[in-house]
Amino acid sequence: MSFPELSLTKAEAAINDAKIQKVTVADKDYGNRTNVPAHMTSSFSIVGDKGVTYTIKQYEFNKVIGMTNVTTKGLSSPVVFSMPITEGNKYEVTYNGRVISTFVVRGH
Repeated sequence: MSFPELSLTKAEAAINDAKIQKVTVADKDYGNRTNVPAHMTSSFSIVGDKGVTYTIKQYEFNKVIGMTNVTTKGLSSPVVFSMPITEGNKYEVTYNGRVISTFVVRGH
């Protein structure tokens, strides 16, 4: 007996697990909703279902100022990508145009 609709739900659930874990600025780690040094390029760590490509959208004061694609390696294998930090930044992890998770930092 096969239940393809359950497989789809399982796949969608795996895709929905993606999130940015932290950002590293000048060798120091920062979590979601923290204040960070601004006007620097930073290294973000993201985890998600293996082999899924997500689009990361960077917002500054609710305006998209950058995007990058990142392919994840699994929930226990973070992938590092670089994006700048300015002020009032929000980073959305998206898949097929749908927001999966959000990471917010305030540059100062």
